[in-house]
Amino acid sequence: MGLVHPAKKFDVSPRIIGSAMEAFYAGRTECKIRRTKIPVVYCDLLSAYPTCNALQKNWDVLTAESLNIDDCAQEARELLEEIARDPLKVLLDKSTWPKLRFFAPIKPSGDILPLRAKYDDACQNIGFNYAYSSDGIYYAGFDLAASVLLTGKVPIIESAFKVVPHGKQAGREIHIRGEVTVNPVEDDFYQFVTEERAKIKKTNEPLADFLKCVGNGGAFGLFAQIDPGVEPDEVIVEVFSGAADPFPSATVNTERGGSWYFPILASWITSGAHLLLALVEQLVTEAGGVWALMDTDSAAIVATEHGGLVPCPGGKRPMPDGRNAVYALSWEEVRTKVVEPLCALNPYRGDAGKESVLKIEKENFSHNGKQRQLFAYSVSSKRYCMFILNEHGDREIVKASAHGLGFLYPPFEDRERKHKEHQWIWDAWEYILALELEGPAAARARRKPYFDLPAMMQIAITTPALLARFKAQTGFRPLNFMLAVQLMAEISNGPQSTLCLVTAFTKDRSAWKTAIYRDIATGDEYTLYDEDSPNGPCQIDAMCYGGIIEQHRFHPEPKFCGSDGQPCGRNTRGLLQRRHVQIGRKIPIRKESNRRWEGGNDPSICKFMTWSNPIPPQQSTFAWKIAASIQLTLSLRFS
Repeated sequence: MGLVHPAKKFDVSPRIIGSAMEAFYAGRTECKIRRTKIPVVYCDLLSAYPTCNALQKNWDVLTAESLNIDDCAQEARELLEEIARDPLKVLLDKSTWPKLRFFAPIKPSGDILPLRAKYDDACQNIGFNYAYSSDGIYYAGFDLAASVLLTGKVPIIESAFKVVPHGKQAGREIHIRGEVTVNPVEDDFYQFVTEERAKIKKTNEPLADFLKCVGNGGAFGLFAQIDPGVEPDEVIVEVFSGAADPFPSATVNTERGGSWYFPILASWITSGAHLLLALVEQLVTEAGGVWALMDTDSAAIVATEHGGLVPCPGGKRPMPDGRNAVYALSWEEVRTKVVEPLCALNPYRGDAGKESVLKIEKENFSHNGKQRQLFAYSVSSKRYCMFILNEHGDREIVKASAHGLGFLYPPFEDRERKHKEHQWIWDAWEYILALELEGPAAARARRKPYFDLPAMMQIAITTPALLARFKAQTGFRPLNFMLAVQLMAEISNGPQSTLCLVTAFTKDRSAWKTAIYRDIATGDEYTLYDEDSPNGPCQIDAMCYGGIIEQHRFHPEPKFCGSDGQPCGRNTRGLLQRRHVQIGRKIPIRKESNRRWEGGNDPSICKFMTWSNPIPPQQSTFAWKIAASIQLTLSLRFS
């Protein structure tokens, strides 16, 4: 389209970029009702990130000829005070959204805000909790508006800045697949591709799918892309984050922004999605209901066909038999009190503009289009499944999350591929549901032979250090793969937690138990524990797929508390509640931190890295040319 990359086009200081990056928090994902079968209506935001871009009018910023960074503290205060007076009226007005394109450092005092933290000894996550701090932390206007909506209180804003676009780049028309013409000067790209897709999705499905990929792919990830690298020699990186003074860090592990890296937009987009889910939360709450889970752009709202009380440990209402319960909205209440009010925020024209920005998803309907009762079972953030009971009363899974399992190499070849996820993910959830809802005998019938295989993760051989380590070994070739076995001690953070044992890649699962494994760091050789030869040299215990699945059902949600007010642990069930968090020390971390549970082939996912080794200013005469802007993790005290 002839647009210049933001980093080249706009003169934005590293301090501003660092402030925007401090305000960057990825999607809101949470388990609200844990390890409990609960009836739901599953809803999804309409093209969440393109919709946020269209509502925020971010195309005006991306295509501007120039940008100004202007102070706007008074303007921001007045807007948030207006929201506090009538939050739903103001936030369901599309004209409000572009006004929230600002950043402000606030000292939280009971505000509900995203906090990236280690909520226990092992779990690093983003939680939306009541925050308290004596130090200022930068947030985007959309996250601050969400807090006002949910708490009714306006944070104290002493300073703020907004990004003001001026003019328009020339640009040029492009033809998507030779069928759809986009003019970047006249068209809002995100709005346009969503509208065009709605026009032709019934008559030209391949083009509609392509437009969906183009629209979603260009709507967020490009602006947050940071590529990790390893330098041959140690360099000094100047680190910027929020209002803190930048500091130099000596490292060989560097990060470079991608071509379209522009955290101002990235932070607005994700915080816009947070605001949409906050609106869902508030509408559900005002209707008297509760949600079971949220996952970035979706929400499972507790609901039955006719509504009423449903049993739930920790629920605030009593059943006639004395059990704790929550109120389930009726299907009609979900439509009229939650879905329909959000029609006001639809930014599209034509067919795309006829629906709410919150859709009732296909999993809620049978093949004949009739709505059916859906159930959710959630363990923690992004670890959940949904199922129905068929006409025979048998359980049928209709949606299964791969998070926390999908990082493993599949234990068998799924040649039929009935689902988007590998069949073993569905097997795992069938086993978990049988064990949790029916008992050990039912679970044994669901157990698969491959449950006893050692659990493996596929890793790509892409770095010079890895190539040097294994160049003399058979089966290790550049840009090929190897397998990393999951160790018992590694999972439990024991004394061998630093080991990363790998072997040559093979699809022959029968060879995994007897293979020779080498530590990535030292090259030392190990074999897996063999109960027939328990005294063999350098043997080590490995997790099997069945063990991973068993642990999966206990994964806690420590960013929330149980009904007893204690942090959610392995055995917590039922309705969870937000924590009150007193923020202590802020620690700069890298954008590309631990992605282990998401999956992937990069060996860096085995590590968690901070920006460390700050050096005295008098020794930092040489600074690397690229200033690094980063996120924060928070050292916390909980009350």
